[in-house]
Amino acid sequence: MPEDTAFPPQFSYLVPVLERYRKGLTPMVAQFDQFARGLTPADKATLAEAYLEIARREDSAAISDWLNTADRDARLKSELVCLLRLFERLGERKEPPFISGQVRHIIPSAPPPDWSKVPEFGQFLVPLARELNVQTDCDFDRAIDGLTPAGRRDLEAAAARCWNEDTYRKLDPWFRGLHTAAEKARIYFLFGLMDDLDLKFVAPRPPKNA
Repeated sequence: MPEDTAFPPQFSYLVPVLERYRKGLTPMVAQFDQFARGLTPADKATLAEAYLEIARREDSAAISDWLNTADRDARLKSELVCLLRLFERLGERKEPPFISGQVRHIIPSAPPPDWSKVPEFGQFLVPLARELNVQTDCDFDRAIDGLTPAGRRDLEAAAARCWNEDTYRKLDPWFRGLHTAAEKARIYFLFGLMDDLDLKFVAPRPPKNA
């Protein structure tokens, strides 16, 4: 049974796939990307079944409406957002049936970023987020192509500071609702860009018995 008792019963057919891929369906950029890269043919077949069932039921808009208005603190809600992101990622790779784009998170237009809402400990990321303007992972190639040597050094310095100050983990709770807050999306996908460039920004946790 799902832990989230508010999960709409009309979407309950998605619970098995959410439960099966729980560890990979995470807002942690590096972990999500590693999961997406490591999908097996069997995994893709399972995901394709879920994708086609959503398309058959024409549930994409209804799921999006619910996600866009609901409090997504509960685990299954967050995982559902990540599942739709995974479908989009597979579509970008031109993999069927995901390439059709029939199933996606339909996000309403968000107001401009309010950078004052970025927590103080993350304010040092704002200049880079403004300049690079990475709004989704589809913007990575454009940002990388336009990155100057000085810009690359700035990004490396920011990643190193995030590593030293544990900035990503501190920001993780703040990222909830990033689909409706432009400043959250810009900062979140800035981390995604760092990960795409193989810049390390999250230090491993020490062993529990250390």
